[in-house]
Amino acid sequence: MKFSLKELKSLESSIISNPKNLNNLTKLMEALTKCSDAELVLFTSESCMRIFNHYHSQGSFFTVPKLTSTIENEAKKQVSLWLTDNFKNFVELMFQILKDNDALKYKSIAFQALLSCIKLEWQNECLAEQKSFPVVRFYSLFKTVISTDAAMAEKMIHDYVSQFDDFRYYSFKALNGMLAKIENFDDALQFNNILTMLLSIKKLNGNEANLYFDPMGSSEVMSHQRQLYSNLWLKFLQKIPEDRLDAHRAILLRINDRVFPLMSNPRLLIDYLTDTYNLGSGLSLLALNGLFVLITHYNLDYPDFYIKLYALLDHRIFHVKYRPRLFHLLEIFLSSPLLPSYLIAAFVKRMARLALFAPPGSILWLIPFIYNIMKKHESLLPMIQRVEMNESDPYDHETLDPSKANAIKSSLWELTTFQNHFHPQVATMSKIFQEKMNKPEYPLEDFNGISYIGMLEEEIQMKRVNKPAALSYPAPTELF
Repeated sequence: MKFSLKELKSLESSIISNPKNLNNLTKLMEALTKCSDAELVLFTSESCMRIFNHYHSQGSFFTVPKLTSTIENEAKKQVSLWLTDNFKNFVELMFQILKDNDALKYKSIAFQALLSCIKLEWQNECLAEQKSFPVVRFYSLFKTVISTDAAMAEKMIHDYVSQFDDFRYYSFKALNGMLAKIENFDDALQFNNILTMLLSIKKLNGNEANLYFDPMGSSEVMSHQRQLYSNLWLKFLQKIPEDRLDAHRAILLRINDRVFPLMSNPRLLIDYLTDTYNLGSGLSLLALNGLFVLITHYNLDYPDFYIKLYALLDHRIFHVKYRPRLFHLLEIFLSSPLLPSYLIAAFVKRMARLALFAPPGSILWLIPFIYNIMKKHESLLPMIQRVEMNESDPYDHETLDPSKANAIKSSLWELTTFQNHFHPQVATMSKIFQEKMNKPEYPLEDFNGISYIGMLEEEIQMKRVNKPAALSYPAPTELF
């Protein structure tokens, strides 16, 4: 049997106005299973919640009234038990819609109805002075959303987890329970939703708590979030599948501004960053960036940082797709004037040696990079002035320890070699080391993205002076 909106409104009105019509509640529940129109499903679910809220406000269900045994009181007990059973049936029906229905609009209706049920149960606990949040119900709801649908999970994260402190707090507790039971992430959907949630958190505690459920226990909600958040990350990072390099990349790209500031002790992530460095490729560079932030902002003592950075520099760095990011981070890592000269000399020499086989675009970045470093570390100027070496170059290109490379005693003869480069821009720019170093530092971002395609387009767009073609004079009188 199908119901019209008018009939549904009539059923709700009759139930609320007279308890004798409570049996009509089963008709409303039946309508939920048969309605195919989203508007009717929404109205029916809200109608059921209005009925439950109305009779709960009268103390008619959840707890059986402690009354003397009379015919009238026995009837009230039976009504209370019947309403409680139907409330449970309603909850199960909403969970079924949330799990089995593919349409987001129906999932959203069921999700909102279940949140209303949790609110009602929480209010009942507060009235009973137990003040115990219905964690089990919330856990079931959270796990269902996280495990079944990406769109619904994104909606929950955006509209609730990110907005309400208490919703976020109970979500953290629910996720903590989930991670405790997960040994390996076999469910890619569940893994992606959890990762999305953790990376979406931008703040934990504001000046005032923004609560979705009820202000009871707001002090606990506000005081424990940071520790819960930290524990979640530590557990989650241990369970990332080995083949999910994309997940590591997503985390490392946001770890500095999203994760570190919200953790109670960001230095606990040092093991994750060092393990990710060992995965190689662009992840090593991103992991070093995270370590650098921990060193400079969170007082991490990590003496092997520059050794690991030095080990990354090989002939591939000028050809990888993340080259602009690498150059930008190198500029940051080596910008401090407090770094020892032998260390800076090793990096400069290694980069210059590798650039002998690099494309012109990379060399055009390297030359002003070395120039800027020389401006900050004048103790390296003799490396430019040693044009000729009486003996073989003392620099050890094979070692991966910059302290043993002996670069400070070497010469940057590679820069002289660039003056004879086939590309005219490289040859011209390399001559800046023959002049006095009184120019201001170069803005390296202007050279960071130079590529063959960009250089070709620049050459094509260059304005040229039209000149007559060269001819042979005098004109020949014979063929040979």
